[in-house]
Amino acid sequence: MARKIESLKIPGPVGDLEALLEEPEAGETIAAVLVCHPHPQHGGTMHTRVVHRTARGLRKAGAVVLRFNYRGVNLSEGALDYPQATKVIPIGYPTKYPNREYISDITIPKVFIHSTNDEHGPRPDFEAFFATLPEPKEVKWIESKDHFFVDNLEAFEEAVVLTGPL
Repeated sequence: MARKIESLKIPGPVGDLEALLEEPEAGETIAAVLVCHPHPQHGGTMHTRVVHRTARGLRKAGAVVLRFNYRGVNLSEGALDYPQATKVIPIGYPTKYPNREYISDITIPKVFIHSTNDEHGPRPDFEAFFATLPEPKEVKWIESKDHFFVDNLEAFEEAVVLTGPL
């Protein structure tokens, strides 16, 4: 039996959000995960390679995955509130951008997946930033030449699978 992928429109206070709901690759569902895309002003959508690979890795790990487009991206019209979570998996965290204080308040486990050559979060900057964060925290380094893991998407996806949704 093929896995199910469903296109959705999620009602929001300013209009609908375009979304995809995907079942796990096989076996039992162990979690439901929301995958958020990169900043829309930098080309982020729910269809970028890293977002797609993140969703696929989480499905392989047994999660139902919901991807959506933020307001103003493709067919999305509205906004979405933050859900309760058991783990946050920031991918390619951009330490070069100044607004990052909010992540210091996150008390649930944080598992960062980061490229060894991320131009938006160079390793020395990322390591200094990471040292300031409260526990629980972890970083998984992926040997890759850029922020998008372009030359090592397989290792990136495997890191997502191993990190899992819980």
